[in-house]
Amino acid sequence: MLLFSKKSNYFFAPLYYRGSNNTHLLYHPPAFTRSFQTTTVVYLPTGLKYKLTYLQKNQSLVNKSPSELKKLKTVKKNKLHKLHKTSYSKQQAYSKLTSKYGITKEQLEGIRLGPTSDSDLQLLLLSDDKAKHDINGDLIKRDRRLLYTILGVTGEQLRDAKLVTKDVEKFLKRHQVEKALFLIRLAGPTRGVAGMNKLIEYYLTSMQDAKAAIDLFNWRKKWGILPNAQSYTILFSGIAGLAQPISAHLTKKLMSIIIGLVHKQELNTIHLNSAMDALCNCCKPEHVFHLYDMRPKGIKKDKITYNILLKALGKISKDIDDRQFTLLVSETIKHIPPKYFDSQMAYQLCYCFAAKIKSKSKGSSSLSTNNSEQCENLYLNETLSGLYNYFKFDDIENDNELQPKILPNLRDHWGINEKFELNSHVFGLLIDILNEIGQYKNMRKSFELLLSKEQSKAATGKRTGIFEILTPDIIERYMEYIIKGYPSVCSNILVDVFTRIDENSPYKTSKHMLVLVYKSFIKQAQKGETFKNRTNFVHLLKNFQKFAKKFECVPKADTVMSWKPWSFYFSVFQEGNVKNILNESKIEYDLIFAEYLKSLNAGEFCMKNFISQNKYGSKTDYNLASLKMIELKCVRFISDYITKYYTFADFENNNGKIESDVIRYRRLLLRFKKKLIEHISLIEERIGAKTKLDDHIMPKVEAEGKAKQDKEQVSTNLNGAEKTSEEERESLILDYLKKLAKLITNYETKSNITVSNNNK
Repeated sequence: MLLFSKKSNYFFAPLYYRGSNNTHLLYHPPAFTRSFQTTTVVYLPTGLKYKLTYLQKNQSLVNKSPSELKKLKTVKKNKLHKLHKTSYSKQQAYSKLTSKYGITKEQLEGIRLGPTSDSDLQLLLLSDDKAKHDINGDLIKRDRRLLYTILGVTGEQLRDAKLVTKDVEKFLKRHQVEKALFLIRLAGPTRGVAGMNKLIEYYLTSMQDAKAAIDLFNWRKKWGILPNAQSYTILFSGIAGLAQPISAHLTKKLMSIIIGLVHKQELNTIHLNSAMDALCNCCKPEHVFHLYDMRPKGIKKDKITYNILLKALGKISKDIDDRQFTLLVSETIKHIPPKYFDSQMAYQLCYCFAAKIKSKSKGSSSLSTNNSEQCENLYLNETLSGLYNYFKFDDIENDNELQPKILPNLRDHWGINEKFELNSHVFGLLIDILNEIGQYKNMRKSFELLLSKEQSKAATGKRTGIFEILTPDIIERYMEYIIKGYPSVCSNILVDVFTRIDENSPYKTSKHMLVLVYKSFIKQAQKGETFKNRTNFVHLLKNFQKFAKKFECVPKADTVMSWKPWSFYFSVFQEGNVKNILNESKIEYDLIFAEYLKSLNAGEFCMKNFISQNKYGSKTDYNLASLKMIELKCVRFISDYITKYYTFADFENNNGKIESDVIRYRRLLLRFKKKLIEHISLIEERIGAKTKLDDHIMPKVEAEGKAKQDKEQVSTNLNGAEKTSEEERESLILDYLKKLAKLITNYETKSNITVSNNNK
């Protein structure tokens, strides 16, 4: 046996076996292929042949061939095209403005170029010397690179519609409408559509300017920036959300836009609903029904369509007679499919009749408040019966056996077995209509039932969601109605309501709620039952102090009132003491003045507490006017205090001598009043609004003497400086006031100051 390879020099050679007779193949390696990588050499034209030929003919050399020159020209053209899409640097822009447009450096001193600046708007109107009109003939060709510098964009960015829209939003956040419009027009017909929609939306939502929005919508067509489907929805929805109805002239323009959509057969269900909603907010809401009648046949009516029809009925209720109104409501109800009827539509039905009641009550005051006569009134009956029969008012409805005459039954007509859940809109409509007809007892009962439910559930650790119904807006309206309906006891009711809401509500009580409670004290002080009875008036003052100390006390001092309630407190005292019922005793004067001194010692009347700082770091003095008003009322209070109880005629005893302690106390009050007037003058200097004080507070002679004293005090201070800062001047005044307050308090406590009232 012999093993051998025919090509032994190679590792992968075949292996054979040689026997006695034959040779056998034992192993054969796999087949291999060898490949070679080649690269094609591209010979670029160098123009050598042309140069040699030119040299032979003309005996001169040429640097570039025609093809090379053409190529260089194309490269330069592309570079120039890219350069035109970039903006100038700030230095280049200022140089262009001086050399090309003839603007002097003095004129450019107050101008800052850039997207965040407002001082460069006038430069947007500068045109090029070689001005040419575009296709529309209204846009002058300007220096685009200068526009790019002012707007903070480049030509490449203008090719992206998303980037253009984001830049437009940035301009609108800074209220730079002019720059936003220039950017949109630079972007062109296709890439500026979304930006133009944002601009129209800004005019309607932020500026509440329907005229500018409609005019801009018409002008965009002339500029070639055609509206898309979303543009119409933005326009109609924005007009529907305006605070005030649009005029007849703008309504005519709006109708022409809508009719154009109908004729082009571009009106769809979304456009129809938004257009009808916009027409609800015009001077003549009957256009809603005209549009509903002219709608194309292929458009389907949905739930929103019928809701807007009912909303329009409530708007036009004051302009049509009773018979026509009743007929329109009945016909609309017939066309509403039962599958579309929900809580919102039930609310709109009730609101239609409530709007009719409000229009009648404004037109004439003959609407009776008697319970039997109210049930005979058709609109009142329909409103209350609709609310009680369609919504879950629970215990409230048992006292109101009302049956609707026009509104269909919830189960028989609509096929709904269960009443709708109560919400804030429905409860707000109920208290509004009860206030309109003077049923304050039922309104109070309804509110108390809801609030007591929440209290009982809160005691067990559960929540009923009542405060989703009793929203801050509903509570504030209820408080206003209580002040109107119960003027003699409104403070007691609102203090109780505010306390319970503060304890049980998941959200914080609003500042307006607190102000309404204070106003209820003022309203109650104006009633004869209060200011004619000294006991009632004193009780009202003590209740005010108790409430203010509980909810607006000084931090870390529960027994001291903050500065916020003091303006209302002085107003309560002034309104309640119109009949001078406190002349027989000065206890109430001492009570109020002692509380004021506590707040003063706590530092509540320092100007720095009334100066706020916004998020940009700038300070605003919006509360300094309140501080000035509080101190003016305090000065009048002290003047009245001295006039009534500390005149020289009242200080003489039986021997004809003046009581020394009392005259010292009077002198302290006069000093306190004088320093308080100095502090008021300092506040006036800060807010820059000089107010002439009353003659009995600060006569002209005293004012002149005080002005001289202020100049001397400003010139030299305790440290010998030539000028005293505002804070140091206020610190000196407040320190002196606190020392006087301490002396006054000591006189009140240590000395038994009595005043004879022989002349009273």
